[in-house]
Amino acid sequence: MIPVLYEAKETKFRTFGLGEIADAYEVRVTRERNGNYSLYIKYPLDGVFASVFKEELKIKSDAGRRTKWQTFEINRVLRNSKDHIEIFARHISMRTQDIALKPFVSGSSIDAESALEVWRDNLVGDDTFDVKSDILTLGSFNWEVDKIGNARGALGGVAGSILDVYGGEYEFDNRTIILHKQMGRKAPTVLEYGRNIVSVEEERLLDGNYTSIYPYVRYTPQPKPQEEASGKPHIGEQEQPEEQLVTLPEFILDGQYLDLYAQRRIQMVDLSSHFNDDKKEPTVEEIRKLAQKYLKDNNVGAPKISIEVDYIDLSQTLDYQDFRVMEEVELCDIVPLYYPKFGITTETEKVVEIVYDVYTDSNHTIKLGTIGQSISKSLTGGVTQRIETLENNQKVITNNQQQFELNLPKYLNDLNGTKIWYEKPDDNVEHKIGDFWFEKNGKYQRTWVWDGNQWVKIIDTEDLNPNQRAFDEAMAEIEKLKQHQRELDERNQKELEEFRETLKNLSLPEEAIKKITEAIKVDDIPSIKQSFDDLKNKVSETSETARLNAEIIGTDGKTRYNKNLLVGDPNRVKKIDEDFIEVEANDGGFRRGETYTISFSQTCELLKKVAITLTQANNKGVKLVLIPTKAKMEAQTFNLSKDKEVISVYPLSYRAVLTGDWYKSKQIELNAAEVQNLALEMSYRDVVDSNNASLILDWSPNPDVIFDGNGGS
Repeated sequence: MIPVLYEAKETKFRTFGLGEIADAYEVRVTRERNGNYSLYIKYPLDGVFASVFKEELKIKSDAGRRTKWQTFEINRVLRNSKDHIEIFARHISMRTQDIALKPFVSGSSIDAESALEVWRDNLVGDDTFDVKSDILTLGSFNWEVDKIGNARGALGGVAGSILDVYGGEYEFDNRTIILHKQMGRKAPTVLEYGRNIVSVEEERLLDGNYTSIYPYVRYTPQPKPQEEASGKPHIGEQEQPEEQLVTLPEFILDGQYLDLYAQRRIQMVDLSSHFNDDKKEPTVEEIRKLAQKYLKDNNVGAPKISIEVDYIDLSQTLDYQDFRVMEEVELCDIVPLYYPKFGITTETEKVVEIVYDVYTDSNHTIKLGTIGQSISKSLTGGVTQRIETLENNQKVITNNQQQFELNLPKYLNDLNGTKIWYEKPDDNVEHKIGDFWFEKNGKYQRTWVWDGNQWVKIIDTEDLNPNQRAFDEAMAEIEKLKQHQRELDERNQKELEEFRETLKNLSLPEEAIKKITEAIKVDDIPSIKQSFDDLKNKVSETSETARLNAEIIGTDGKTRYNKNLLVGDPNRVKKIDEDFIEVEANDGGFRRGETYTISFSQTCELLKKVAITLTQANNKGVKLVLIPTKAKMEAQTFNLSKDKEVISVYPLSYRAVLTGDWYKSKQIELNAAEVQNLALEMSYRDVVDSNNASLILDWSPNPDVIFDGNGGS
């Protein structure tokens, strides 16, 4: 798309504002996982908007293949270049850096969406945001304004933030902030050298990593009541037990990447928050189970790898136009990467940064990396390269829920013994024909069934053409009914022939037999009539369904609609001084990414002119030019010489320019919607007495000053 420039205070974005930015050298948007969205424009010094760009002006632009019509705010303009200027703009969601929270904000045992609502309801400033989340895990937080910083710090980047407590991936859609459990999808494309990769830059970082953890728990046992000799509880003071420190007998647990390091790197991990309930004393087995889960969830020891890929976006090429959706790569997607030159072969690379070319609607570069690297970098402005915040993500739920999650089975059995998996099935477990596996792929869902040898996908909500199946099924049903109709016709014809033979056996004349058979109607055979009527109705109904499907799907596979979705009166009138008419769909508005067909017919009605009576006392000659202020029509000129004249004009709004040799020029706004009288009230030009003055004058048909004298000298 072409970005559009708006005034700083624009909020509705229903027009083209100050205009489209169509003459830039380049327009690119950079988005980071859980981080900044920023826009960069390289613009010619002599461009249309070169002198217009300034801080706080707004720009509407697409930010990605599936991230459309986003609002950016100019925060920097660099004008010291020789042949161009540079404009830097930040996404409107970055306003959260400019507002604060109330002094004390807290939430206890609430899910992520409720936490975001608490954040929203405690904002201090002029900005408002909508919030959503699909993370159901419960967590608690306690923010103090001097520790959390601005409102964006509470979203993520500091200890105790929403991202720290609940994990997930942020999506910033204008003023809507969505925290997804997983924002991206498993992309069906592959990044491969020789296919779509131009170049690769890989960076591996072990600094700050650790291979093993040293789990521990601090807790204070509950005091036990002292007993008297009789065995009854002692009423009085109780001895307070001392705080206990519990560790594993082996002290440390190693992560799966230990062999990548020359020696162990050990990190202390406090698991005390899992045992806040004083009635529950930690055991070694419980601590070990929690520690093993921590190792797995945080991928402890994995090298922090950043891979920047300069590649060709095949979704924009003609060869792949029928598979565009399959070739699209978006932020937070998981993509396979094959680059043998660097020894890279993986199916689970996470897209952590994308540079998007707005003009070509294609990705310029993408960055793949370890999940979590961009969190602290983007939300704290590069203060730290480490990702300790990610490793605290497991402190998110209350004690009972944590224990329940640890013991939750990986699958459930129905009454028939069929396993129903809700995470990737274990390859070491025996599967039974008919076992189900429900897989979440970002915002999509897939259903697999075990056929005895492998998992077979039976449902995918990301199906590229679900209407095609409905169309094929409808056409098959029509063919079946047509065949049924042919069989009935043949049977009816056979019965008529048999009846004809019966008539012949009666020794009737041939002419009489012919008249009788021609007079026979289907209505005369009740059973055939009923069958025929049912068939006719069913064929008609199915044919109509097929016709609707054909209209919706079309012969070229493109989506169309045969229903009128317009809100309001379909018969509209657009006046000549109106630039456009707004239309709205009645199914919730026009949805991003869907195709709509807007068809219309129009009838032009001639405008009837209205009479305007103009008066000017002692008229010495006035020239009137009427310039339409809204309608795209040519200006009209009238030369007025009488004290009272009537002109006929179209019923529009005009800017009237009045000039004359004897009068001062003036401009007035004229609304010629109806018949009216208008006094021009022209003022004479200034007159100079030239008596006894020595002047050198030239005569002019359009004088600026009129001299009253003896002709000049």
